[in-house]
Amino acid sequence: MNPPSPAGFFGNLLAVVLYLALLYLPNFRQGLIRDFRLFRKWRFWRALHHWLVALIVLRAAFSVEGWLERVLTLSLLTIAFHFLWRLHKRYVALFLSAFFLAINTILILLIWESSLETELIPQPRAKEALIGGLLVTGLAIGLGIDHARNLHRRLSDRSRQLLAYLFASIAFGSIAILLSSDLLWNESSYTALIALFCLVLIGIGISAKIKVYRMVALVGFALPLFRLFVFDIRDTLIRIVAFALLSIFITFVGYLYPRFQSRIE
Repeated sequence: MNPPSPAGFFGNLLAVVLYLALLYLPNFRQGLIRDFRLFRKWRFWRALHHWLVALIVLRAAFSVEGWLERVLTLSLLTIAFHFLWRLHKRYVALFLSAFFLAINTILILLIWESSLETELIPQPRAKEALIGGLLVTGLAIGLGIDHARNLHRRLSDRSRQLLAYLFASIAFGSIAILLSSDLLWNESSYTALIALFCLVLIGIGISAKIKVYRMVALVGFALPLFRLFVFDIRDTLIRIVAFALLSIFITFVGYLYPRFQSRIE
């Protein structure tokens, strides 16, 4: 496969900008849709433009050689389609927002095995993997908070909770997979880092009054517990550190729940 030319990449980028402009402009000029009589007759014109943007940006993202650049491109598109969902209330925008985030998660999953490296799927360096993984995790957490806290007339409460569960699970899975990859694997700190991330999710769930995040964190805490009693217990030093951190974690969680009981649903 020949590497893409810079002109081809910028051409795709320009096409994405133009199509996004067509999607966003009606929000700034309400009468704009009436100017397009052909589009006014076809009610699916916005959905069509959403899919065109999705196809173009996928081509643009995978024409970039760097792994981190692909993650950044797809993350920006995730945010763009999420805002379009908030503006247009079109389910296709919500679907595409989750779709691009899922592709980012797959890119993180593919670095778990270095033998999968090809020209189409490059392997990042450790620093790039860490930045990209944290970006995807933070993005998933932010989208989950937005869906859980902000009411939407086209989504029921149950649907919003399911979306929050989905994005919180993506965030936890991204961190768990990222830290277990060959690039960032550290046996002595993996259990502690996963437990720390669960603590962060619990803190977010309490401060933002989102029960979903607390539930995902408590369920996800089974992973460090499993590693603690199956793998880490074999090494004396790791066992001492792991049990010490576990006791601190449980004590801190036990402090948080009574302290912020008014924020817990």
